[in-house]
Amino acid sequence: MYKIFGADSLHLVHTTSSQWLRSGMNDLVTPFFVTYLSQYVPGHAFSDVESFDVSTLPDEILAAVESDSYWSFNKLLDFYSR
Repeated sequence: MYKIFGADSLHLVHTTSSQWLRSGMNDLVTPFFVTYLSQYVPGHAFSDVESFDVSTLPDEILAAVESDSYWSFNKLLDFYSR
């Protein structure tokens, strides 16, 4: 069994062609998304992100949160795939 954030599991997620491992990438990017999104949630609290309606944010902010999350996720994969 692989640890969720272990180097072995990230390497498998990055290099495998099976769908079930690639689907776990959402689980890895979620902490980045929540972190970047929380700065736009009233009160900036992580606990409020779950109930926050992201459709109330302008498209520019959603694009910024998405691109920051993508950049961070790529850096994480680059670190573990060296």
